[in-house]
Amino acid sequence: MGTKEDLRQERLLKEYEISFQYASHHATIIWQTASIFLSVSLAGLAYFSASRPDNWISLAGRVVIYLGAIIMIEGWFSLFRRWNGFLALGFYRMVEVEKTLGEMFLARYGDYLRRSKLESSNDDLVTSKTDLKKLSLLPENPRFKDFPRSPQRWVVRRICFLLDIGWLVLFILDILTITSS
Repeated sequence: MGTKEDLRQERLLKEYEISFQYASHHATIIWQTASIFLSVSLAGLAYFSASRPDNWISLAGRVVIYLGAIIMIEGWFSLFRRWNGFLALGFYRMVEVEKTLGEMFLARYGDYLRRSKLESSNDDLVTSKTDLKKLSLLPENPRFKDFPRSPQRWVVRRICFLLDIGWLVLFILDILTITSS
């Protein structure tokens, strides 16, 4: 029978595993739905940009589709933000468990890379000077060289914005086509 400390560490490791699965699940949902919704939107843009409406009735049908596409993109982005919050919650708990256990650095290193120099001067990710030394040496470790540092929320927002603009441009082109004929 293990000691209380062994049992506590085992529970923390189990919680870490569950938090990792929770975060991974939400990351998977985000990118699976992105591949569906954003691909459908791009395909729709390609399809509708290949032809122009020839009367006001066909324009009305297109406008309904354009608005539906914009609503779909913005709805997906709202879901993305919510799921991204759940993802962050899983990683937050992983960081807490890592700080408690002391020798784990996966989630803590991710947070360490994302913080500015000003924020990291009073860093709550480290529990000791040894932790700070290990965290600062990790960028030189080849396993961590390609750690993703780009803010995905900013990138996703821009992609959604560009798709929305694409649908609006199609709408304007269709109106110009109808009014000029």
